Amino acid sequence: MAQTIRIYPSDGVRTLYPVDFDLGYIKREHVYIYTGEYTDFENTLDYEWIDDSQIELSTPLAIGQDLIVRRIVPRNKLVNDYTDGAILKEKNLDDSYAQSLMVWEEVSDGFYTTSDSSDFNFDLNMRGNSITGVSVLEEDDTSVITVAYGRDKYVDVDGDTMTAPLGGVNSVIGEHFMPQQQVVEVIDSRIESVPGFDPSNFQDYGLVTEAVGDVFDYGSI
Repeated sequence: MAQTIRIYPSDGVRTLYPVDFDLGYIKREHVYIYTGEYTDFENTLDYEWIDDSQIELSTPLAIGQDLIVRRIVPRNKLVNDYTDGAILKEKNLDDSYAQSLMVWEEVSDGFYTTSDSSDFNFDLNMRGNSITGVSVLEEDDTSVITVAYGRDKYVDVDGDTMTAPLGGVNSVIGEHFMPQQQVVEVIDSRIESVPGFDPSNFQDYGLVTEAVGDVFDYGSI
């Protein structure tokens, strides 16, 4: 169970919701009430605190909308900034330790940053573990795709049927797929390499659909 976020599907009527994080919260301003994407936390809804453990929306959400109650503690400043000679109160000390624990809980929930993306400055080594839950995004050269998307989009080497033209890069490995342009280039190159052979006398035998055993007619590619 997530430790820093609660998600409540709306029934179109409900307006009272609990604020029940295991470690609680340090300040009410660290609790965000919103709907939409996880990163929309700054677009808070209109609500009020009933007590320290419950809020009430001014207007219920539409049926099926998710209300998000999320705790986000500051990561760029201390909740308590002590000075020499200050009186150390129990709550202040507790809050100082709680801030670090709460940030760690956010990271454990997958919120590595408070922005909508996380950057890594080193390789991500899964050490044999899988990456799951990947969404299907617009394709580009750096996107990760799911196995299901790959099966739908590309030819399954285990025996799926092609239903559209197949494209690919030039191959130099035995038994790998060769695109049409590469096949044509290889054929032309072999034809030109035959001493005394006149390409203008080349006979079109049509599409070869069966295994060819007569290497003298077709050559060997």
